[in-house]
Amino acid sequence: AVVEGCGANGCEYMTGGSAIILGSIGDNFGAGMTGGSSFIYSDQTNLLEMMNRENIDTYQIVDDNWKNYLFKILVDFNKQTKSKRAQFIIENFDQFLKDPFGMIFSGGGLVFLGGLMGGLLAVTYVINKNKLSWLTVADHVAPLLILGYAIGRIGCLLVGDDYGLPTHLPWGIEFPNGIPPSTYSVFQTQYPWVDISSFSPGVLKVHPTQIYETVIGLSIFYYLYNKRKNIKVPGTLFFSYLILGGVERFCIEFLRINQKYFIGLSGAQLISLAMLAIGLWFIYNPVSQMHENAAGKK
Repeated sequence: AVVEGCGANGCEYMTGGSAIILGSIGDNFGAGMTGGSSFIYSDQTNLLEMMNRENIDTYQIVDDNWKNYLFKILVDFNKQTKSKRAQFIIENFDQFLKDPFGMIFSGGGLVFLGGLMGGLLAVTYVINKNKLSWLTVADHVAPLLILGYAIGRIGCLLVGDDYGLPTHLPWGIEFPNGIPPSTYSVFQTQYPWVDISSFSPGVLKVHPTQIYETVIGLSIFYYLYNKRKNIKVPGTLFFSYLILGGVERFCIEFLRINQKYFIGLSGAQLISLAMLAIGLWFIYNPVSQMHENAAGKK
């Protein structure tokens, strides 16, 4: 069984089987437990204090058999429930096992896109507090957002993270020490939805999507940077960034290994569509400076 958290007396009188808890637990966990296994992923600092230690022993997962067992259960659970938390763990399983607390509560796997949304809310608060023009500030920041994204992908390339699907193309790159390694066995166990039937066991060449995104990101930065002095309608540059950035991420996801779990799209693609829709709406329905100033004075 898989649940996203439980209250007091969780797994009480459990005699066998397995329970996976993706979240916090209540007091007196495992009271009367005489058999079975429970896997808990929680950020509680007092996790051990919440357990009935008289009945249970605690261990950190290091055995590959247990890791594969957990991964399979999480994949099945995600297929049935579309759990965002389970989806994120699946996509980042190796890192999750090293730091489960940070992974579960890190924003649902949306990384930069989720950070962008949170950042916009924080910046909006600061702009309104200082009675600045939101659209003007957004236009100044837009080129820097995509520049930071492009530079960040260089870091992903250097550590072997966020690569793409296996490929036979000559420019494919192997990541034998990647996070995780781009090996046949890794794709078999951690990304069972990826078709590797045409590949042989060993280290696989994959699409260097980090390079693709760096090149595209720098191209978008160049376009926005050159356009910054020719803004006739405030907000145009920022909403252009939303459109171009959204299209870039939406398209690159077809080459990424992230599981597609809603109408054939990944979570990042759904947010990219939202970025695209917002950008197009405000490009064709611009907010007048007079209207923005009036809203900022309220």
